[in-house]
Order: sequence, then structure tokens, then C-alpha cells
Amino acid sequence: MADAFRVPAELEPLFQRAQAYVREYFGELSADPAEGAVRFHGERYIRVRAASISIGFFDIVRTVYRGHRDPDEVAAALLYDVAHALGASDARRFADAMGVSEPLEVLSAGPVHFAFAGWALVDLHPDSRPVPDSSFLLAYDHPNSFEAEAWMDAGRKATRPVCVMNAGYSSGWCEAAFGLPLVAREVECRARGHAACRFVMATPERIDERVRERHGPLAPSALPGIFELVRRHEEELARAHRMETVGRFAGAVAHDFNNLLTVMSGHAQQLADALPSGSEGARSAAAILDAADRATALTARLLSLADPSSIEPVPIDLADLVRDLTPVLNGLVGDTIALLTRVPKEAWALGSPAVERVVIELVMSAREALRDGGQMSVRVLREADRWAVQVEDDGNSSSREPWAGIATPRAGALGFGLASAARLAQKLGGELVLTTLTGGGNRAVLLLPATRPPAPPRPPSPLGDAHLLVVEDDALVGEMLLSYLQLRGVRVTLARDVGSAAEAARADRVDLVLSDVILGRARGPDAVDAVKALHPGIGVLYMTGYDDGGLPPGARVLRKPFDLDTLLATLRELL
Repeated sequence: MADAFRVPAELEPLFQRAQAYVREYFGELSADPAEGAVRFHGERYIRVRAASISIGFFDIVRTVYRGHRDPDEVAAALLYDVAHALGASDARRFADAMGVSEPLEVLSAGPVHFAFAGWALVDLHPDSRPVPDSSFLLAYDHPNSFEAEAWMDAGRKATRPVCVMNAGYSSGWCEAAFGLPLVAREVECRARGHAACRFVMATPERIDERVRERHGPLAPSALPGIFELVRRHEEELARAHRMETVGRFAGAVAHDFNNLLTVMSGHAQQLADALPSGSEGARSAAAILDAADRATALTARLLSLADPSSIEPVPIDLADLVRDLTPVLNGLVGDTIALLTRVPKEAWALGSPAVERVVIELVMSAREALRDGGQMSVRVLREADRWAVQVEDDGNSSSREPWAGIATPRAGALGFGLASAARLAQKLGGELVLTTLTGGGNRAVLLLPATRPPAPPRPPSPLGDAHLLVVEDDALVGEMLLSYLQLRGVRVTLARDVGSAAEAARADRVDLVLSDVILGRARGPDAVDAVKALHPGIGVLYMTGYDDGGLPPGARVLRKPFDLDTLLATLRELL
């Protein structure tokens, strides 16, 4: 009778002894249908149809987890863990029965038992290194794996390795034999058209390295198991919680910083207006205004950290955005990836400052498919009534998670994730489309509605004899606004809280209210309601450095820091 294993010559004596025991073990069969029991050597077994725990199981999980981003991932993880536990348990049972404890002796019974139980024949490669330390390596083939055969018998070609139970069982057996954590990955599979089902086994921290050494870039592989999936999702939730905390802090910082910027830019604008054009002082005032504009853009990025989805759509030039980001993207992708960017002269779309983070996230995700180098492109294209930012790579889509789907939130490179990017795109009236290209490679397209460039601010108009009530708790901002408006002949009163706003409304007629959204522990709408109780029908304009939540529908809002001429023009509109 032919041997139930293929191993290097130096290991044959060890495996022959194991085979003699296992053959005798399986030779003692007792099958009694009246009892409903099958026993080998007095030990009860169950006979299971191979396809039901392979292709059949995958089909059932696909039905049950229809809404999951990757139901095959769930099926593979469950089968791997079950098989891993079975392999470890059987290894201990046979070691006790054979009276052996030396790792290689315990290992020797594994492939033999594997073959007699009908899983597969094991062909152990001669460069394997089965030792009880981190240099452990087992490379082997299963020429006739039951899992691959089930897919082939069904006439279906798999898109990923399917022998997850074989990988789990063998790694569980070896883990029990050598006393160290081990994982196995299938790197070639007959169900995918390869000549044999080929596996690499190593410690978890070295498995990627071992696979790359033998097979180049990481091949598609079974996941380590359902417990690893749970651990990964727990880490993602913890990361998302940390990002939420950072976001709240960023929002608080941005609120205070925007107040300071409003004061700086307001006074600088007044200086620029008062000084002779072309003078040294006017140039200094212009430089301050330019610096304030740059700081405003930085603050907008902080606000997008706080809650990207809460930002209302504004016109942004996607061409400028990608041009400005190109040096950052080149640094992110590294020297082994050739990055091409192509943008038109301008591309105005409805977006928000968070779009910048979406583009970075798409590039970081694409980088995962190019771990060994390659080409990536970032283009801005017009598609009908939308502008598209397209990120494309020539890498392997099966080697990374992000392209598996975006239905479930995932914390990405920036703690943002493709799911959050997709929700942001939808909020802005667009969409995020992820596809795998025929012949290899991946494409991500962020589509946003096209729009016109923002109109330049209209020149300020006088407010006539209208009385404006400004409600602002920040003294610096309030005094700056008071100075600017009074210089332009506006009749204005400054109030610092709800009580003083109501008092001012009782003392004089009020035609317009300009109120900060946050007034210490109170809110701007409270002050407005107090004034409206005495002067119904007045015009109302809110200003905010961060939070505009809780405002009535249709409320007009200016975000700090704002252009003072724009402020005056907006107030005129409200009269």
C-alpha cells in the first residue's frame, strides 16, 4: 500500500512509524446504524459530506450575511477557527495515544491522520524548517484537497483560496506539537486553476515575510479566523473613539482660534482701507490678511477632523486641491510608487475641506495594493454634470481589505475610512465608486456635483438709519465689529449676553441682529428670541467659529473669520 504522505527522505522513518499506528487505528472500524454511531479504534467519529463544509457553507453564509461587505470573509474565518481547534485537539489526543512528546514525532502523525481522515494528501517541501522557535517554516502541498475538489466538482472557479479548513487544521496540529502560535496561508489553489493547493505556515508575526520570500507579493489568503476579525473590529472601534475625542478637541480649538482670526483679519482690513494704497503699511496689512486667510484654511481642516459630515457644501476647486496636495501625496506613497497627477486648469465642485482627507484616504488605500511598488495616478476629470477625482493603481486588489466594500464603517489611514468618505460624498450630493479593473488594478472615483466659481463679494452698501444689535460674548471680536461698523456710519449697539441683548431691545428700536451662535453657556437663538419678542420680523444673521447646530431652518450664517465687506453686504440683504 502506498504511503499516505510525501516527506523529505530524512523524515521518512519518523513518518513510517506514525503511519503504522494511524493505519492500525483506522483499521478498527465499527459502524452500527442501529446505534447511530461510527467508531475507529473505539473512538467515535462522524462522517460529513465534504462539500457541505466547503462550497456549501460559503453559499449559506453568503445568504445569511447578504448585507455584509464580504460574507466570504466571515465564512473563511469561521471555518479556519473551527478547523484550527480540531487540529490542536487531535494532535494532543494522538500524542497521548502514541506516547510521544517530541515536536517532530507529534507532527509526524498529523499528515498521516489528515490523509486517512480524507482531508488531503500532504506533500512536505524539503526546505521546510519545523523547529520550536520564531524561525519555524512549513511549506507543503495538498494535491487533492477536499475543499478545492468540492468547488471543482460544482463547476465553479473560486476568486480566492478556498482550503481554509485544511490551513486551519494543519496549523492547529503544528501549534500543539511545537508549542508556539502558528498560522497557515494557502498561496495557490486548484479551485483557482493552479496545479496544487500550496500552503505556507509560520508564526503570525513572520507569515507575511515567509510568503513574500517564497511567492513574491502577498497572495490572496484565508483570514486568520473569526477571533482575529473580532479583535480587528474592536481595534477599529477604539481608533474611531480616539478620533472622535480628537475631533471634539479640534472643534473647541477651532472655535476659539476663529474668534482670534476674526479680530486679526478685521483690524487688518480696516488698516488696509485707511492706509494709502501702495504704502508700506498697506503692504503689511495685506500680508496680515493673507496670513489670516491661510490660517482660516488650516482651521477648516481642524473642523473637518471634528465632524466632516456636518460641514455644508461650498464651492471648491478640485484642480487646485490636487495640485496643492501633490507634494504631500508623493511623500505618502514613497519612492517605490510612481505617482502621476493630471488636473485641468480649474474644476469647481460642491465640496468641503474634508474632501482633502478623502483624497488622501483613497491614495493611502491604493498604496496598500502596491506594497512592492508600482504605478498610481490621481486625475481630475469632468463627467457630465459632475467632477471626478479618480485614484487608480496597477496593484493587486485581493491583497487588501478596503476594496472589499464600504458598507461597514472602517477606520482608515487617517481614522476616517472609506465608509465615512462615502457618506460625506452622499451628503455633498455625490458618490464614491470603488472598482477592481479587468486585468488587474483598482480604481476609486470620488464624484461631486459641478458648480460655478463663487462670485466675488459685492461692494458694501450703507444700512441707512437701521439699528443693528451685535450680540458677541468675545470682547475682542465685539469691539472690532463695533469699530468697523461705526466707522462706516452704521448705528450699532453691542451686547455681550442674552440679558444685555434684551435690555438693548427694550431701550431702542432694533432692525437687525448679528449674533454669535455660542454665547458662553447660552446660545445665540436665545438672544434672538428675546429681541424678537419685542421687535418681530427683524433680520437675523448668525456668526460662528465652529458650531452652527440648533439653528432654526433657513437661518443665515457667516463662518468666522469672515470678510467685513461681505458682512456689511449680507446685513444689507437682510434689511
